[in-house]
Amino acid sequence: SIQIVPSAEAMRSGMARSLFLFAAALVSLLPGIAVAQGRNEGQRHAKLWAAMTVQQPVIPKNRTNDISLTFAIVNDEDSTVNPGVPKSHLLINGVELKEWEFISSNGPGTSFDSALPPNRAWMKTYSLGKYFQKPGVYTVRWWGENFKAVDLTFRVLPGD
Repeated sequence: SIQIVPSAEAMRSGMARSLFLFAAALVSLLPGIAVAQGRNEGQRHAKLWAAMTVQQPVIPKNRTNDISLTFAIVNDEDSTVNPGVPKSHLLINGVELKEWEFISSNGPGTSFDSALPPNRAWMKTYSLGKYFQKPGVYTVRWWGENFKAVDLTFRVLPGD
């Protein structure tokens, strides 16, 4: 029987071709991977980036009434979207803040509340000190239909 054994050069050429095809396939997937990494987990329809901040990571108990959280959403879409903040969810240490819809839809607003243009930011600050009166570590989670912010953690210290 005759056995055909490829030469070392033919094997290198075949490996190079296979490696090239693999790299080409991987490069074609990169835009999808980049988009997936750029979106926050939980985004279903629009590309919205969201974040929260607190003025200090450590707050003395006698200053809890001054605690304000700032919420922001950036529209990474090519069209105007409704960020849907009043229908979003806010959890403090795993417990949903039932008043959130009322809080987030109350007070002065702008057209961005319901129609956030491309590459623009919606941002509001809410005084929420009454929810952080006890000393301890607080983790705040915020998400909506098309966004999910990274959890925010800060601490209230006992005393002054």
